[in-house]
Amino acid sequence: MREYKEIFEEKEKNLINEMATVCKKSDSYGMIIRIYSKDYNPSHAHLLTVTGKFITRFLITDERPKKIENILIYGKDPKISNEIKKDIINWGKNIDRKTKINNWTRLQLIWDSKTYQDR
Repeated sequence: MREYKEIFEEKEKNLINEMATVCKKSDSYGMIIRIYSKDYNPSHAHLLTVTGKFITRFLITDERPKKIENILIYGKDPKISNEIKKDIINWGKNIDRKTKINNWTRLQLIWDSKTYQDR
């Protein structure tokens, strides 16, 4: 039986052209955050290493997370360290240069609209 992570990475490769990368390697947060257009509810984002390797998925909550306890991992996906959760929180509160809104709100809007325009 193949590992869940292996199956998920294969799915990621198949959807590579149908995604929005909302946090890029060049943003210098040490992570990549993506949303896929053919994904399903509940609203969630995919967290990857800067080399594009799957780490986990996390829920896109209505409230912007302010504490590590507020970062919710999707289902039975791999857990992440508190340091990575802090990185997500810091990324989420910062203002996007192009849209002038915080990154967490931008993440919510992209999920809701499925508008996939890279910055």
